[in-house]
Amino acid sequence: MLCILKFFTNNNKGSSDNDVISRTLLKIAVVSRHYKQKPDAVLPKHGELWVVKIIKETSTGNEGAFICEPIRKVEESSLMHLVPGLFCKQLVKGKLMVYPKKPGYDWILPLVHKKHMADQHNAHCIIVPLDASDQDLKDCEAAEKA
Repeated sequence: MLCILKFFTNNNKGSSDNDVISRTLLKIAVVSRHYKQKPDAVLPKHGELWVVKIIKETSTGNEGAFICEPIRKVEESSLMHLVPGLFCKQLVKGKLMVYPKKPGYDWILPLVHKKHMADQHNAHCIIVPLDASDQDLKDCEAAEKA
């Protein structure tokens, strides 16, 4: 699954080897160790936005983190902000999936909407998948109508 994350310096690094982390999904996300070991790996820097591939979730619920691999850096000027009416949402195992109705753009959900929606749906994270299929959107729309 592809989504956009904003990375920040990990100030609580301790014994972790994660120089940057993201909280964009309302849950910690880190760059995979496997990716970091690649000789040609380009790592995100503080304040940068990246399209990433989510590899796995280490633990469901509020615990754990998402492990991801950076795909490409994104400029803030290219972002498209999702507002009500431009997306369909579906709660899946505590994750609120927010499917853009017009795929093909670098979509993000503004923080004010994200926090409200997380509280409203009791979701531990919110994901805006950039690579959702037409069927994902159809299933979401059908679930919203039910």
